[in-house]
Amino acid sequence: IIFSHMTPSADPAVPYPPITGANTVNVIALAIDPVNKTLYYSDIQRNAISRSNYQGQSEDVILG
Repeated sequence: IIFSHMTPSADPAVPYPPITGANTVNVIALAIDPVNKTLYYSDIQRNAISRSNYQGQSEDVILG
């Protein structure tokens, strides 16, 4: 998963490094659940809606 092209070295205002993983191709929407510390996102290339933790681990496909 890559949610940002910015890295800490490219922009010192970014507090965290990009979230990366092998299963995501083209994320176009992102929702954050701060209570459960979960990210929800849609990937138009995979035709799927997925979720993962804040580090991009434990990815689950919800729909797709």
